[in-house]
Amino acid sequence: MDPYSIVIIKDEEGNASVFMKGDIPDKTFVNSGIYDVSVVNRVGNSFDLSIKVVGSNYASLSFDEPYADKLGTVIVKKGDQNVELPMAERYGYELKGYLSDDGEKIPLVIPEVDFSGTKILSPYWEPKDVSIEFRDEDGNLINSVSAKYGSKVTAENPDIPKGYVFAGWQINGQPLEDNTINVNKEDTVTLVADFEPVEVETPEEQPEDEPVDDKALEPADNNVLPDGIMVYVIIALVGLLLITWIGIGIGRSARKRKARKERQNIAHAIDDTKTTIVDTEPGEDEKE
Repeated sequence: MDPYSIVIIKDEEGNASVFMKGDIPDKTFVNSGIYDVSVVNRVGNSFDLSIKVVGSNYASLSFDEPYADKLGTVIVKKGDQNVELPMAERYGYELKGYLSDDGEKIPLVIPEVDFSGTKILSPYWEPKDVSIEFRDEDGNLINSVSAKYGSKVTAENPDIPKGYVFAGWQINGQPLEDNTINVNKEDTVTLVADFEPVEVETPEEQPEDEPVDDKALEPADNNVLPDGIMVYVIIALVGLLLITWIGIGIGRSARKRKARKERQNIAHAIDDTKTTIVDTEPGEDEKE
């Protein structure tokens, strides 16, 4: 056969492979069945033949989307041992092996190949374990748990130091909503407890130069008038006494003036009487 001849091999499902003469691998016929082979030489002449394969010793392992192009195809032979399959990758998950299209579990390392033919493999996964750490504001570890990637974890309240209240957990500097952690990273998740000091109200201190009035601390007596009203009552009483005193003084002055006037009137009357008596005495001529 001309070394520049082209060989086209087509299986029963219509999948065709093209090879140059001399480059046909012996693992091409992995499935039992009939293959159509066409040979085309350099001048364009061709001839066709069919090959029947029975009891192939080879197996073709290909991978389902989206890993087909990246992982390629693996050709193995019956009896091969410790065959390592390529590793598919998926964020947050650990590859545990492959499932074939006929439901068979294929491990990542095949101890010994005991099958032949074509198999399409799909990876099966398990979520990775993610560490969750609970720390205080100083970075001291309070507790740690493990959770599966993609899960949700409820953060429990920590032991609260004396003199503080627990204000909640913080993650990446932000308050944790509903105390629920969405485990969506492979890396360790760190939560920080937010403790706030308890505010204690202290009584106001009295100034040193102002002694505390003990009476102000005693319960109020309902029978005692308030200080403001008491001041007004005292002022009213003083005013009343002053008015009374002025009135008494005025009355005394009036009585004194009246008595003085009466005495003056009496004095005038006596003077008038004396004058009358003098005028009525007989003269010398009348006596004769």
